[in-house]
Amino acid sequence: MPDTPNPDRDLNSDISPTQPPAPLSEPTPDVASAETDTTAVAHTTNELDVLSTTASPVVTGKNLPNWPLRWLWIFILTLVGFYVFALPEIQIAWWNYRYPNRMLPSFLQLDIVTRSVLRLLETFVVAFFFAVGSSFGSFLNVVAYRLPNHLDISVAGSRCPNCNKRLTFQENMPLFGWVSLRGKCSGCQIPIPFKYLAAELLVGFLAVWLGVHELLSGGINLPLRAPNFYAGVVWIIFYTKWDLVSYALFHFALFCILATQVLTLDNQLAVPKRFFVFCCSVGMALSLCFPWLILVHASLFLPGIEMREPGQLEGVRLEWQQSTQISVLMGDLYSLAIALPAAIGASLLSRHDRQFHFSMWLGTFLCLGIWLGWQASLCIASVSLLISLPLVAFQLPPYRKALYMSCIVLGVTVLHHGLWAVLVNALLNQLSANAMPLQ
Repeated sequence: MPDTPNPDRDLNSDISPTQPPAPLSEPTPDVASAETDTTAVAHTTNELDVLSTTASPVVTGKNLPNWPLRWLWIFILTLVGFYVFALPEIQIAWWNYRYPNRMLPSFLQLDIVTRSVLRLLETFVVAFFFAVGSSFGSFLNVVAYRLPNHLDISVAGSRCPNCNKRLTFQENMPLFGWVSLRGKCSGCQIPIPFKYLAAELLVGFLAVWLGVHELLSGGINLPLRAPNFYAGVVWIIFYTKWDLVSYALFHFALFCILATQVLTLDNQLAVPKRFFVFCCSVGMALSLCFPWLILVHASLFLPGIEMREPGQLEGVRLEWQQSTQISVLMGDLYSLAIALPAAIGASLLSRHDRQFHFSMWLGTFLCLGIWLGWQASLCIASVSLLISLPLVAFQLPPYRKALYMSCIVLGVTVLHHGLWAVLVNALLNQLSANAMPLQ
């Protein structure tokens, strides 16, 4: 009888104890687990890539090389190198070709080291003139905007008009600040108008022109005054000629007044009356305290008044008397008499500009007479109004006509200042030719 199976019997009991157990085979992974592992590895790799990207420095606009500023420095250094080292050699070659039998000028006869040192001194002085002028140009931008809007011009620093971010010292540097910012605000990235850079360049070049043509030249453009025999950086700057320095500063202040008027009109704002009252008051105070700043006597070129200047002009002995406080006051009265009709003429030419009233032109021409003398004011006003006549035929926006006329007045003033001595000497020669010899 066969044995009936016992349910309580262990199935492993059928295996002989001497028979080794069958080895356990490794479990074969299924497809789902393989896809899960691959996905996990991919996620891990992506996370490592993200972490490595985050750890690397982020390249922003501030970290990028400022190529405009670098190119500006390269241009400046190239210009300086050409002026210091290459230009003298070109002058020597041209002189030997043009005048083979003549000696070189004294400067070109110096050795290359001395010549280069002198040229470097001239470069540094001209750079100083430009830095001072462009700084004044940056300040005049502030004056032209804040003064008509009744804002304080002495306390608050320069700020962005859009985001009100205050400019740092580096950002506020003339020329270099605008170039380093690439013409945009560092806070809101709003473009900075080019007119601010143009104003800095304008006043900077005016300062360089005045410093070179009037100061370093020994006053070659100043009338009724013999130019200094020894001129240049060494004799004028290191052995300071304070009379020339005072003339240059006095006339540079006048250029700043005219430039402020141009910048204010460019902002489509009217120049306030108190601005010209202040400028005329300062000019009168300086000329009364230092009457020798007025180079041309008030009675010069008037009929029936004896001209006086040491020397001989066309065979006639003329004696010149220096300006005094009385002559300065006389000149101011003559300047007022010239400024009134000139202001009326300028108002008629810009009659459509109602916001630019008669008082602005009166203050402009009166400042010219106070700072340069009534003779210069008469010449500048006549030429400026004559050049401005074609503007009547054009239909321009309200502020543009006054702006163009102010630019013309500034340009004619600069041109007159460069030819001042030539014009006065020509008039003196003409008057002395018609004058009676003195007994």
